[in-house]
Amino acid sequence: MKHPFTWLPYAGLLLLASALVVRGCRTEGLDLPDFPVPPVVQLPSEILTVGTERIAGRVLGVDGEPLPESLVLIDLDGELAWDYCDTQGRFAIERLPASTLRMTVLAREYEASEYFVAAPEEDLLLELRKPLPPTPVLAEIAESPLEGEVTAAMSGRGWADYEVQFVPVDPPQTLGTPVPVATRLGADRRFAFESLIHGEYEVRILPPWAAGGSWPNLADPATSRFVHGPAKKRAEIRVRTGELAGRLLDTGGEFVEGAFVRVSPGGNRGRPWKPELSDTEGAFVVRDLPPGTYELRIDAGEAHYAERIEVFEGTSSEVDVPPLELRGDS
Repeated sequence: MKHPFTWLPYAGLLLLASALVVRGCRTEGLDLPDFPVPPVVQLPSEILTVGTERIAGRVLGVDGEPLPESLVLIDLDGELAWDYCDTQGRFAIERLPASTLRMTVLAREYEASEYFVAAPEEDLLLELRKPLPPTPVLAEIAESPLEGEVTAAMSGRGWADYEVQFVPVDPPQTLGTPVPVATRLGADRRFAFESLIHGEYEVRILPPWAAGGSWPNLADPATSRFVHGPAKKRAEIRVRTGELAGRLLDTGGEFVEGAFVRVSPGGNRGRPWKPELSDTEGAFVVRDLPPGTYELRIDAGEAHYAERIEVFEGTSSEVDVPPLELRGDS
């Protein structure tokens, strides 16, 4: 007796074959547009015309000596043919067209030279006549040690850690010009440079709080220019400064401690001196002020005071500040 399902595989194959026949008969989605025919590009049969001629010769210098390793170039309508000279200055370039060609020669210590040469040529002599000028030699930078001292009209105070700057007068792009240097003063107001380049300098003296800057310069303009040379062993720089001092009281006669004291030159508030605070006895001192007019401003809580005052060289100018009305004063 036969199994009832033995015919099923054959039925599946029949259905698959029918589906393929139906799909092959459908045209939907198979009508693709025609692709354009790419243009035909006619390339030249020869990219570079190569001839059969040759140019050979020697490259010599102004004294008739051969110039080995010189480069000889020939321009063939944008394409280059070249050769390097041997130890005897000889070169040879082949496969050149029979025409007048532009030739350039590059050699050490000579300007580039250009020639027009007709090919063929077997005994070409190229004598270079334009040597480059010798490389400029910078003069030796002279330098020597320098010691110095700062003198000041205000005595009885310390000068340790004040900065001494020697700034060249000539612009930095000048060949052989000195470079800026700086050092600190000792407690004895002395300074030293182990090696300072000879030249002209502007000397600046800056208080410790302004070190590394360019302002305020406390040096006397009369001694702030210094020319260093082999005969100069010592420099003496004078400082011109004065100071402002005062004592602050409130309306009750008590000392005002911790008031904020600021000083600006000529009222220029963009360049204030280092602020000071009044001490336990209401006293304050603003030092290192070059002679001139200054604006003094004092702030203590809600109390404010401002005054213009003149500072003189070597003098402690006393400021008579009226009593400050603080909060809580009766």
